Amino acid sequence: MEISWYHLFNSFFNIFPKILNRREVLGAENVPETGAVILVANHRNLIDPPLVGGIVKRKVFFIAKESLFKLPVLGWLMHVWGMLPVKRGRADREAITTSINALQEGKAFGIFIEGTRNQSQAEMLPPKNGAAMIATKTGATVIPVGIVNSEYFLRSFKKIWVVVGKPMNFQEFEHLERKEKYEAISNKITEEIIRLRHTILK
Repeated sequence: MEISWYHLFNSFFNIFPKILNRREVLGAENVPETGAVILVANHRNLIDPPLVGGIVKRKVFFIAKESLFKLPVLGWLMHVWGMLPVKRGRADREAITTSINALQEGKAFGIFIEGTRNQSQAEMLPPKNGAAMIATKTGATVIPVGIVNSEYFLRSFKKIWVVVGKPMNFQEFEHLERKEKYEAISNKITEEIIRLRHTILK
């Protein structure tokens, strides 16, 4: 039943960006149809999870701030969308373990690398290392996703883009110590997301 609710609401919340903002997806063919996949994106609006989840037909799990689960309606929707709560300011061990287990089962996972919504004037906030750590521990395929203009959803009719990059490789960082490796991988993913965004914002 949960999978049915997921697809129902994911489709429902994808209709509005398509109609209001002419949402367009580029590069969806880069996402493997099966196997462990981490979709790593930037984050500017609460509509971003269904935007990313709408790239593929399979269920995409997410990590989100624990406080959001306490909000009426939204908290329930976040559970339906497959989101896992993380305490603000630190990685919740249970959520990280659950995400790793999901990937080891060959599922798809979505992570917003900034750790929270970017409401600043900066293009992206400094990356968190969660995606890098989970990718390293699971060997899951990492797919960068650049979301453009989602901050204008319900504010204007400006077009929204979801630009999907090709699978990333991090072998050049294998010689680094764990913390340095996570930081290097996080920075590389962030740079690729920015590059994808700039294919639209040029």
